[in-house]
Amino acid sequence: MRIDLYSTRARLATRQKGADVYQYEQIQKPVRVQLVQIFVAALGPSELTQASYMRRSKRGESQSTWDTIHMVVCREFGRHTLSNNRDSMDDLLSFFEHSATTEECLDILEVICRFIENWASKLQEYDVERYAITQSANDAIDEVNHRLRRGGIGFQYESGDIVRVDSQMLHQSAVVPALQLLAEEQYRTVDEEYRNAHQHYRNGEFEPCLVECLKSLESILKVICAAKGWVAPPKATASVLLSIVFERGLVPPAISGQLTALRATLEQGVPTLRNQLAGHGQGPVARKVPEAIAAYALHLTASSIVLLADLARA
Repeated sequence: MRIDLYSTRARLATRQKGADVYQYEQIQKPVRVQLVQIFVAALGPSELTQASYMRRSKRGESQSTWDTIHMVVCREFGRHTLSNNRDSMDDLLSFFEHSATTEECLDILEVICRFIENWASKLQEYDVERYAITQSANDAIDEVNHRLRRGGIGFQYESGDIVRVDSQMLHQSAVVPALQLLAEEQYRTVDEEYRNAHQHYRNGEFEPCLVECLKSLESILKVICAAKGWVAPPKATASVLLSIVFERGLVPPAISGQLTALRATLEQGVPTLRNQLAGHGQGPVARKVPEAIAAYALHLTASSIVLLADLARA
């Protein structure tokens, strides 16, 4: 179950200017609790657990699974026990929730997600019932990444490994420079709209994400026009604004040969994605914007913001 609470939205909306939209220093207690609940739902509760928050009317047969995970983690950490609990699941998850450093949490998270992906995903229906598993492996992995993203934590599980979001080339080369640029006061509105797009993305709200992407692109075009003294209609669309900046020679003549391709990329990129997938009524069939499209729009918007601002300064 995933519910978008007001407090979560408000916290994610409060970001320091120029800072990344994710942080990499800590995994907050509520997120740790959410992850623990996912682990138990995806692997089944231990037979011997004494933890009150783990008690269920039905115990499964996942003891050996938890014993194995506990052994792997303890050996890698060079320890015999993690929190001095008798039951392996209790020992591991109590440590994860209360005592582990961020690095230790990520290590444990990676090991458990590998078990979910490589073991739980292959169980037959009979085994799922026998282990008292209540969440499918695919859904558990998706929710792990959703909880990390929604918590503003810059890590995710991909293909067997925990990876930093800022280690991805697009994030490092497009999103981070855009956020640093937008820290300038003249781009305050653009910064707010682009961060709103990321907030919607973290919350899994991909259609509003596209809407905010377009708004931020239109806003920086309006800022450039105002700074240059170029008249633009108050309610000008991205297409109109792009026509103005291109006609005014924002792109240097030396690269005029790239004008057609550049204009096509900007005009057919974010505006088209938003217009086709977000900005209009759904009709008789419910519309669902894929996460990959939202991520693409975020990166394309960031690249466009940096490019346009740099050209405006030239």
